[in-house]
Amino acid sequence: MKSLKNLIINSLKKIDFKYLEIKEPDKKFLELIKEKIKRLRKENYGFLVSGVKNKDLANFIFVLRVLDFRLWEFPKNWHFKNKKGFWGLFERTKILFNYDVKNIKFEDFRKIISPKESINLAKIRYGLLKESLRWLDKNYDFDFNNYFEENKKPYYFAKNLTELKKFRDYIKDFYFFKPNQLLYYEYILARREVKKFCEEIKDLTVFADLDLFGILNYFGVLSVKNEKIFYNNIKKNSKKEIEIRGGSILACELIREKLGLDNSYEVDSALWNLAKKIKIKKLKIKSIFY
Repeated sequence: MKSLKNLIINSLKKIDFKYLEIKEPDKKFLELIKEKIKRLRKENYGFLVSGVKNKDLANFIFVLRVLDFRLWEFPKNWHFKNKKGFWGLFERTKILFNYDVKNIKFEDFRKIISPKESINLAKIRYGLLKESLRWLDKNYDFDFNNYFEENKKPYYFAKNLTELKKFRDYIKDFYFFKPNQLLYYEYILARREVKKFCEEIKDLTVFADLDLFGILNYFGVLSVKNEKIFYNNIKKNSKKEIEIRGGSILACELIREKLGLDNSYEVDSALWNLAKKIKIKKLKIKSIFY
């Protein structure tokens, strides 16, 4: 059986690290992660979607993942209904589904989703949405459940999504597949089918982006060899970006193995929760993948 995790990890092991170094996590840090995971398990890693009709649930999760990128730009745009960032987008997307999503005009889209961000970024977001919905309509009768039924294994789910620009999350032969894997994970959570697909979920890596690098760097697991050189001029699709995201995935796999865990997403969730409470160095790279 083809493994998504093996595809990703094996590709990233080929990185020749020039700027970063992966170091062994110390016992204190591992204990911190272990304790955080225990608390998160009690919360059952829920992803409840209220205020969305059941018939729209799968398409809602799909659209949410299509629209989720560069939320650090124009942050006021995502302060909505007492929510911020991703959860502000979440609330705006719920309103979008009160309209004819398939045929939404740009003017209406911008009023709902992007009233306080630049028109250029709003057009990028809108263009990706329209491309994705045309694909969904043409190939899957405008129902993302149909896509999942044909692609229940993470490997095929992630690879076949690359028909869409928003899900071509790789650079050369280095694979990350963050939006692809997040969509799979969030779909399973929203459908409340974690137990049914527990073996499949084990085939996911962490969801690599810049905040994950920030927290790993803070705790010294992913260290910078020369800060003056590294932090100068980091661009998308660059050697530095490959090392940042690839190194984050490899470092988290090391943490997972040290803790004897089956699921990489537990490491991801623990680190994300820690990042909310710790002031980390924030990098900003303009990308549609995170």
